[in-house]
Parts: sequence; C-alpha cells; structure tokens
Amino acid sequence: MKRKLFTVVIMAFCGIAVSGQNMRKMYEYDFDGALAEYRDSLELYADSLKRAPFEQAARWAENGISLTEYCQQPAVVARKRFHRDEFFLYYPLDDLSWHAVRDTSAFVFGTPDKTDTLRLPVRDSLEFLPMICGQERYFASRDLYGMGGYDLYVSRWDESRGDWGEPENLGFPYSSPYDDFLFVNTEDGRFSIFASNRECTADSVNVYVVEYEANPVHSVVSDPVKLRQIAGLNPRTEDPAAPGPVIRDEQTGRYMEKIAEVRSYRNRVSEASRELDRLRDRYLLAEGEEKARIASELAEGEMNMTGIRAELDKASRELRDIETDFLLNGVEIDISGFMEEEREASSAPAFEFTRHRMGSPVTVVYSR
Repeated sequence: MKRKLFTVVIMAFCGIAVSGQNMRKMYEYDFDGALAEYRDSLELYADSLKRAPFEQAARWAENGISLTEYCQQPAVVARKRFHRDEFFLYYPLDDLSWHAVRDTSAFVFGTPDKTDTLRLPVRDSLEFLPMICGQERYFASRDLYGMGGYDLYVSRWDESRGDWGEPENLGFPYSSPYDDFLFVNTEDGRFSIFASNRECTADSVNVYVVEYEANPVHSVVSDPVKLRQIAGLNPRTEDPAAPGPVIRDEQTGRYMEKIAEVRSYRNRVSEASRELDRLRDRYLLAEGEEKARIASELAEGEMNMTGIRAELDKASRELRDIETDFLLNGVEIDISGFMEEEREASSAPAFEFTRHRMGSPVTVVYSR
C-alpha cells in the first residue's frame, strides 16, 4: 500500500497528560467506575469552568464504554519498547526517509527536493501524524470522538465526492486512554503497526505489530481485567494468561465456524486487494498491447473482488445475526480461547525490528 503523504512527527507530544482530573480508573480500563467518579464530582460544582474538565472526562469514559462494545482482538506478532526520540526509525519505511527539521524538535518522513526542502501540505489542526495507505488515511487526534489522549482514526477516500470521508475511530484496543499514534499498514499487506505510550515511562514508546485484518471480528467486553489483557497486546509467546482448551457446545461451535468463515473471506479479500494494487502499478508503466492486457486483468480482478466481498458481507451478516441472537437470549461467548487455538494452528508470520538511518536535515515549507 503506497504512502502518498509526508508524515510530520512532533516528538514533544508523546506523554502529554490527557486531563488534570484523576485518570486512574480510565488507565485501568474501568470505564464504568471512571464515569461514576466523574459524575459524582460534577455534583460538587455549579460553576461551568470547574465543571468543564469533569464533563470532558465523563465523555471520555462514556466513549470508552461505547468503544469496548466493539472490541477487536488482533493477532499480535511483535511488541518492543524504544526511546521516544527514535522509535519511528524502526518502522518498515524507506531507509534515509526520516529527516530532522532544521531549528525545530520535529522529524519528517519524505523525499526532499534538490535544495533539501520538503514541501508539505498544511495539516488539519485536528490531525497528527497522518499517513496514507492506498485509499485510507490514518492519523492521531485528541479532538475527535475518543477516550482521552490521542486516539487513532481512519478516513477512507470517497471517489464520488473526490474527498476523504468522515474520520472513524479505529476502536479498542488500537485506541486507548493513553496516547496512540503513527498507525500504518506495511506495503506487503501483512501487518499493521502503531505506537503507544501505554504502560511506558515518559521517555519511551511501545511499538506494536499485529496481523493486518481488513474486516476484523468484534465482540463485547466490559470486564476491566479482560480489557487490560487485550490492551496489553502481548505477543502470543509472551502472554502469561493464555487460555486453555475451549469446551464447545453446538451453539458455540456454530458461532466459531462462522467466525472462521468470515476470516477466510477476509484473507481472500486482502490477497485480491494486494494483487489489484500490483496490477495498477504495472498498468501505469505499461504501453500498447501490454497496457490493454493488464486492463483486462484489472477488470477481471475487480469483478472477482466484488464477488468475494459479497460473500464476505453475507457471512458477516450471518455472524452478526448469531451475535444478536446471543445478546437477546443472554448468552455470553468468550472467543479468546478459540482465537488462541486458531493462532496455534497456523504459523504466525515473523517480524523483525530493523533500525533505519536518518536522512540529512531539511527545511520544511507548508503550502495549500
């Protein structure tokens, strides 16, 4: 997935406190408890200025409750802690593409012109660390719908409007009450990578690598202990609380089979998408008969993609119907054990952190 936008990193933003109010329960992922505390605090104040911070914190807690109704449990490939001044050099981006900005504490990602100048578009004040991967733009913000700190968001390109769509929170556990930022998918379509200062010292940052999922499975999780476990994003080999075998009845078995079917279609969509990206790159460089042949392959590939997406949508609707039936009948299903079995059955892809070199210092010029 090609990146088409330079990324500006202001390193000073890492570790900013999300609120002057007590965030302990938020950091423990006890969103119900945090909301109760903030509402109790609001009853003590009539002055709007004194109430404002508690009102904001209460909104974060409410958002946390809502976002954890759609939890993802990504397959974590790797996790490593780095100093906050160099963590970005371990991302699988082009060597020598990170540059210090002269006379500032900023770093930029991109290719300077012959005068060592990078000409960047003016950034939206709500967006930090934007990165475009194909038809998706990922960025961090603390001003949109989130749970405190910097959350992660995605906007998708809308062909009909010729503009980016409304930002969507990437959801839990990518977004958390801590600062989460610099999300990017690798060009080979295998991994998603992001950084966070959750459970870090002030001078460090965790970098997480998870398996890329085009259409992840969601589940409702409200237990703070379980939420902390999910948010820890422990690679499977490091997880001390890996569950044992899952005992399934017929109802649970049907649910797990549908999850496996959805995953299979998601994998097919991901592979078909990567193949279309490769064909589009070749089409841009081709001429004459070869260009016509690739155009035909593209048309056929897009029809195939439409068919696979239709099957994925159908399986996803059936999965949601099963989940709705469970909710209406008070049935609770813990899929963590199944997910672990599935990961054990397949060899997890490897990822190796490699430190890239800094490019030469540059001057940055912003323009519209």
